[in-house]
Amino acid sequence: MAQNHSTRQIQTMKSSFLGLLMGLGFAIVLVYLLIVVNFQSWLDPFIILTALPATLAGSFGSCLLPARRQRACAYGIDHVRRSGYCQQHPRS
Repeated sequence: MAQNHSTRQIQTMKSSFLGLLMGLGFAIVLVYLLIVVNFQSWLDPFIILTALPATLAGSFGSCLLPARRQRACAYGIDHVRRSGYCQQHPRS
């Protein structure tokens, strides 16, 4: 009796995870296609989506740094912004 119950649970979990993975895959494809339309390129969205996990890991990892280091990092970002780099290299 106990094995029948656990077998049912395993089947339910497998079908749930399959549905979750299918939904996640569909969401990734949808976001990719939306970025393709925005950038009018097939390669740029691929590069963006493959760089996204490392970017998020670095962003959340930086939250673990002490507050003093975060202020220095924010100062560096502010320095780049004020240097006029964005005005010299506008988006087309």
